[in-house]
Amino acid sequence: MQICIHRGSKEIGGSCVEVISGGKRLIIDLGLPLDAEFNDKKYLPNISGLDGNDNSLLAILISHPHLDHFGLLAHVNSNIPVIMGVDARRILSVAAPFMNGNWPIPAIGLNLQSGILIELGPFKITPYLIDHSAYDAYSIMVEADGKRLFYSGDLRMHGRKGKLTEKLMAFPPKNIDVLLLEGSTLGRLDDHQTFPSESEIEMKLVDAFKEAPGIVLQNYRVVRFEPKINENDIDKVFLYYLLIAGELLSQIFNKVNSGAQGNIGKVDFEKAIFKKPPFEEQKIISERLISIDHKFQTEQTYLHKLQMIKSGLMGDLLNGKKRVKI
Repeated sequence: MQICIHRGSKEIGGSCVEVISGGKRLIIDLGLPLDAEFNDKKYLPNISGLDGNDNSLLAILISHPHLDHFGLLAHVNSNIPVIMGVDARRILSVAAPFMNGNWPIPAIGLNLQSGILIELGPFKITPYLIDHSAYDAYSIMVEADGKRLFYSGDLRMHGRKGKLTEKLMAFPPKNIDVLLLEGSTLGRLDDHQTFPSESEIEMKLVDAFKEAPGIVLQNYRVVRFEPKINENDIDKVFLYYLLIAGELLSQIFNKVNSGAQGNIGKVDFEKAIFKKPPFEEQKIISERLISIDHKFQTEQTYLHKLQMIKSGLMGDLLNGKKRVKI
């Protein structure tokens, strides 16, 4: 097994590690650097096959849905399999309309489930669900050529799932040959000081949300979105679908400040223009869109089950556990 750290050893974020075994390759994370002026392909590391023309690149594995770990997926060939948590894939699929650029999400690829082994070519991949501010985040163990690499991803202990990280530390994978541990801090505290827990911060947010009379949108900053309209003038579910639709969103994003993370301001919403059907028609439209979303989610769950069956069958066939009669 060979390991190449393309980015992340001398900076926070923008993580990217390439693992090589038997002429096959696996990329772990393909993050946008935090200091990037905007999301541009010039930040892609020098890795063969990101254009889809090198079959030795088997997949890109994303540890969690933060831009500094997945952001450069916007510039790779959409036929390259992307491995990530099933919920992380769903989150990015919903968020894709709000992101500038061409996002190949959800791309084809296997879904991570904590403790469930994935066999891909010469690689054995075992994910471990951990505590992080991004939902559905994993540490990753990769095995090949009799060696074990453990990639921590981003982890913490003060969140709602802190016990997951504590469990990992108490019962770590055995016989690790290489540990890649990512760490960062915003500063040091005095001995008598402590950082607030996520639960404490959540309660402050709950209090703030309760005081909001309208819809609350969160984009790393917490804002209050309060349309100045009569309740019988526009359906809130219709408004939600309207916000993620292409035409209105294009108006807003044409004015968004471009950067590693774009910013939406009050003025951007105030300048948006949209057509509004009668209230009863809005409710009918909302009900039909909700029905379609539910059906889509059911189909995605079924597809995920088929992917897991295929993954297991491929492993058995390639390892000779199951034989094909000729």
